[in-house]
Amino acid sequence: MPTPAGLSIFHQDGILLDPHTIALADAFNDEPDGSASQLDLLNAGAWLSFDIPTDRIVTLATTGQTMYAVGRAGLFLRVALPLPRDRADVIPRISMAVIKDVHQTGELTRCRAVGKAAFAVGQCGQVYRLTEQGFDDFSFGLRGDGGPDFEDVGGVSESLLYACGIGGTVFRFDGRRWKQLDSPTDANLSGVLVESESSVYFCGDGGTLLHLRDDHWSTFDSDPDRNYWDICRYRETPVLAHVSGLDLFDGQSFKALDPSPEPDNTFYRLHALGDQLLSTGPDDLFLVSPRGVQPIAVPGRP
Repeated sequence: MPTPAGLSIFHQDGILLDPHTIALADAFNDEPDGSASQLDLLNAGAWLSFDIPTDRIVTLATTGQTMYAVGRAGLFLRVALPLPRDRADVIPRISMAVIKDVHQTGELTRCRAVGKAAFAVGQCGQVYRLTEQGFDDFSFGLRGDGGPDFEDVGGVSESLLYACGIGGTVFRFDGRRWKQLDSPTDANLSGVLVESESSVYFCGDGGTLLHLRDDHWSTFDSDPDRNYWDICRYRETPVLAHVSGLDLFDGQSFKALDPSPEPDNTFYRLHALGDQLLSTGPDDLFLVSPRGVQPIAVPGRP
């Protein structure tokens, strides 16, 4: 997985495509605000790299049949799964499109799979549905200069979606329109976990964890100096990522998944598949399984 001479990479997102395949959205440390990036794949034990010269890929999602890699400026790649072993055979499986409205509206921030489609959200109320055929504007009137700045999206179907973002913003889509919910916080919300039609978690700054169950809110506060960047469900338990570790939530309290991580380890995005959990930090990858926590070395990291 070579990087350009003299550069090292940092990770924007990572997902598990199957128990043996990892996809990473990577950018370059000496160009933190640049528009180039890499899509990197650990496939059958070998690293494969694909240059993205025109956009910063910031988020990944998989439906099981298709992987989506989405850039902050509106570029998105569709990769047909499963992946073959050789790089030359992967290339024909990749197609590319651009959501041109993103350039005028604001950056995209997150993409999540819901059923057979993926949904991307971003600044100013942007919501797009991504499919194997292309994309649809799914904002239904939200998109515009005064629209909410979304950080994450999730759902149980295309007729029941939740999006959250800056200032405690929470919206629900009921199949026809988006409606803002009366969130009990004004903290920035970075992650949503939609467990079912009746149970949804939101996490964010200041150790904030919200649970919406049957349209009733519960608030659980962790360390106020701890900002939660992401949340997912792993082995029946919500897991939250903050800058220096992972927390398990048992329904009442928080417990460190690894009680003594190295002080310089980094954590940011989460993705679970079966009995594996991938933790992606700017500098570190960890694969959590019933056997323990395994660091993954990535070429291009110093």
